[in-house]
Amino acid sequence: MPHCDRCDRPFGSDRALEMHKQDSLNHNICCGKDFPTWSRMEQHWIQSPNHAYCQYCEEHFDDEDDLEEHYESSHHYCDTCRRVFANDYGLNQHYRQSRRHHYCPPCDRQFINDNSLRQHLNDAQIHR
Repeated sequence: MPHCDRCDRPFGSDRALEMHKQDSLNHNICCGKDFPTWSRMEQHWIQSPNHAYCQYCEEHFDDEDDLEEHYESSHHYCDTCRRVFANDYGLNQHYRQSRRHHYCPPCDRQFINDNSLRQHLNDAQIHR
């Protein structure tokens, strides 16, 4: 006789046990796995390449492109590094500190490369 170990409950058939797992709040099923808690299942969504999930909005998207579009429109997102920041300050600090970015803090502008940034710093009157 099928038995649910988590709920310590017997079932009359395998189908009844599977329906119980799908409907019960004690079970968190995703990708064929039964996660012990909702937060463990959410961590799976965040870490799995099979899920386009925004942990900040707790929202699923159809694919990674839709998720990235959401990040760009709704969050403080660095598309170069693919990281989300809590606010503009965090994003700007990232730009300022990262070697991957060529950023002028007073102007809040990014440049394509170091040469462009240097030329801007030399030409812009604000920096003199």
